[in-house]
Amino acid sequence: MDQLGHILIADDQATFLQSTADLLRKYGYTCTAVPDASATLECLRQSPYDLLITDIKMAGNVHLELVTEVARIADGMPVILVTGYPEVRTALQALHLPVIAYLVKPFEVEELLAEVRSGVERHSLYRAVCQAQDRAEHSCHTLRDLAGSLATAPKAALTAPLTSFLTLTMHNIINALFDWERLTETFVASKDHGAAVQVAEASLLHQQRGLLEEAVRTLERTKCSFKSKELGELRKRLQDSLKSF
Repeated sequence: MDQLGHILIADDQATFLQSTADLLRKYGYTCTAVPDASATLECLRQSPYDLLITDIKMAGNVHLELVTEVARIADGMPVILVTGYPEVRTALQALHLPVIAYLVKPFEVEELLAEVRSGVERHSLYRAVCQAQDRAEHSCHTLRDLAGSLATAPKAALTAPLTSFLTLTMHNIINALFDWERLTETFVASKDHGAAVQVAEASLLHQQRGLLEEAVRTLERTKCSFKSKELGELRKRLQDSLKSF
């Protein structure tokens, strides 16, 4: 069975810890089980995880100190809180932290599995958006640097390799836009249409439009310097894409 995600489980009750890890492994997840907050933080510093399941009444997390620290060192990673002693205080605290579920022991297996699936899917979308944003920022920096170089370069310096580089850059941008289109479709198909997903989708579309505008501006500024039919066609494709936003 393919591994669905890497889950970190923290609980000072050995029986619950191992049985939960074994259960999730049975359903295709990779699980790391640790007994306290200190071990949890050490694991998070060393490896990436898709989800944290943690007990509340545990050394280092009585006042949700662990979850607060997790939000700082593992940005975007969702947390499921489990407890045998539910309190209004901790439930209210959880509202201000990256907690996606608050489960009271003993809970139904299906309830846990549903929350785990939702958490792993959410984190996967979060990572994809971050990667798309990084690609967009890198492409924009490349375009700005290229435009700056062209503005100061003598006409004799506008060689075929530079034309090829600009063409390749534009192709990469178009490919990134196709990737983002697929990612947007993933958002639409997602069963989790919470506020966080809507914000992430809006951010993604904003990044797309920004990159398109930057690419079109660069091509407009350089169209007199580069007499390339391919670049002209690329400019038209990017302008057409911009009209759809």
